[in-house]
Amino acid sequence: MALVAGLVSVLQTLAFFVLWRFNRQMPGVGSWGWAALFNGTGMVLLTLRAFVDSAVLTKILPSFLNSVAALLFYFGAAAFAGHRPRWQVPVAAAVPLFLGFVWFFLVQDQPRVRPFLITPVFLLFIAPATWHLLQEQRPGLRFSARFTGVAVGVLSLLLFYRLVSLQFLPSTPGLLDPVGPHQTLFMGMVVFALIWTFGTMLLINQRQILEVRQSSEAALRAREEAAALQQEVLAERAHRQRQLLVRDLHDGLGGITAHLALLSSGPDGGEASTTRTGRIEDIQQLAQEGNRELRLLMNTLERGVTHWGDFLSEIRTHADRVSAAHGLPLRWTVTGRVPSEPSEDAPALLSLQRAVKEALNNAARHAHASRISAHITFRSQGLGILIRDDGRGFVSSTAPGRGRGLGNMHRRIEEMGGRCRIVSRPGTGTSVRFILPLPVALATVPTPSRGGVA
Repeated sequence: MALVAGLVSVLQTLAFFVLWRFNRQMPGVGSWGWAALFNGTGMVLLTLRAFVDSAVLTKILPSFLNSVAALLFYFGAAAFAGHRPRWQVPVAAAVPLFLGFVWFFLVQDQPRVRPFLITPVFLLFIAPATWHLLQEQRPGLRFSARFTGVAVGVLSLLLFYRLVSLQFLPSTPGLLDPVGPHQTLFMGMVVFALIWTFGTMLLINQRQILEVRQSSEAALRAREEAAALQQEVLAERAHRQRQLLVRDLHDGLGGITAHLALLSSGPDGGEASTTRTGRIEDIQQLAQEGNRELRLLMNTLERGVTHWGDFLSEIRTHADRVSAAHGLPLRWTVTGRVPSEPSEDAPALLSLQRAVKEALNNAARHAHASRISAHITFRSQGLGILIRDDGRGFVSSTAPGRGRGLGNMHRRIEEMGGRCRIVSRPGTGTSVRFILPLPVALATVPTPSRGGVA
């Protein structure tokens, strides 16, 4: 029976190392593989008692290997359960017991005392391993863990049964003598080796199924959260686009149509023909400007992208028209390398156009200036726009149109992550400076500026 137990232990060792080879990421399997190796080696050495009379080789060394196997089995059970093994106290208690076991082999030969010393060594490690396995609560692992834990518990009972039964025999038999306690223990160890191997494979299989299921559920939750987030982003983007469309319609066509209504509702009967002619020319000019605004908005919505050349052309055309209407010379300069790639955020460039046009309109209509300059600078990471006049200037707290025009400029630039700086003093003119990051894009939430171009 001892020989059978040894052969089964060797086969169990091979089975465990095959399991470890293909399940290296599974916690505890490596410790169980080494435990099977030490236990199998110890069982083989025990069977050599029939051929070799060596207390160290066939009695003390096998017991030491079996003790180490029990310790490694405990490590494996704790690791598999996800617990931290508390081995210090069991090892501290096992060392003097094992030294006493060796003493009663080599110094005082006391066969009845030795089982009382070596059996507790095994139980010190097997008992907490059983506790870890029986405490498993994860769905899908409870049955396999408790199945293996009960098998370990039965082995502990067999060890205790052998310890007690040997005390009722008239003489202490050798380990290989065919007596009931020894045969029961060896048979139990064979059955335990088979159950342990089967239970471990069942544990690994159930844990892999559990991990796959948890991974699938986590992936499904992640997809659902991503889909919900995407829906929120799309809804926020649609809401944002509606807001931008309403604001651009108000700032562009709204002002033009309001001015047209004001001109068309003025007195007609008593005014001179030259005045009527000038009013008609103003109405025609506003109608053309409204047509350009509508075309610009439609092109922006239709294409979705805007080329920087078109952006500069639109700003330059507006600057020429506004300065010529008020008889002001315009100085226009563009420095740096104009981006060759179109902007993917056409609404952002449209909003920037509105801000620049507002600055040009203020300089031409309200500053009473003698000249206007517009300087646009492209850098690798930023865009700078400077609109300057030599007009009468103003005090910031009493700036004309502070509630709408200047406020709109600030809001538009800040929404693109940039800065708007207006410097003016009475009698010294006004400068409006926009500093923006490249690429220019509208943010869902206004962000602080990220550096720029002076």
